[in-house]
Amino acid sequence: MVGNNIDLDAKELLTLVHNALSKTFFQVPRTQAKQLFQSIIGGEQIPLMTLGLRSDDEFKCELALDCSEFIGNLNFRFFRDALASHLHRIAFILKNDEKINIFTNTHNNDVIFHHPGVIDTDGRVNILVSGIEQRQADTISVKLLFLDPAKLEEAATSSSSVSQLDM
Repeated sequence: MVGNNIDLDAKELLTLVHNALSKTFFQVPRTQAKQLFQSIIGGEQIPLMTLGLRSDDEFKCELALDCSEFIGNLNFRFFRDALASHLHRIAFILKNDEKINIFTNTHNNDVIFHHPGVIDTDGRVNILVSGIEQRQADTISVKLLFLDPAKLEEAATSSSSVSQLDM
């Protein structure tokens, strides 16, 4: 991350992400959630939340979607099912105070919360995770990423530039 780093522990950050995604896609009318989906699937970053930190700094938090590894044709129903599965896993982890599984990219400090939402779309498995990246001093992005299960399995067995943090 660049500039001002966010001084939150993993549990606080994951809770904020969970709550913001729940509010954005499940606590609004379906038509509004679908419009937001259309924006992010089109490559836009949309406002998600503002983080007010203890140091009186504020960070804009935007939402992006990387669906380049989605297998099949991504539609709103598949997206929402995958997101619901992902948020359910996160809620279980937080409620039961379990270890938060985090991967970080050692080159740019991007973080992935590896509590995947797994769905079957017409006989094909798709996996959704969320991550955090910071490219500007006052803005962070929550990125929803669909991961190809085959590539994920390969990455898990190799020692690449992604390492697991013990949180």
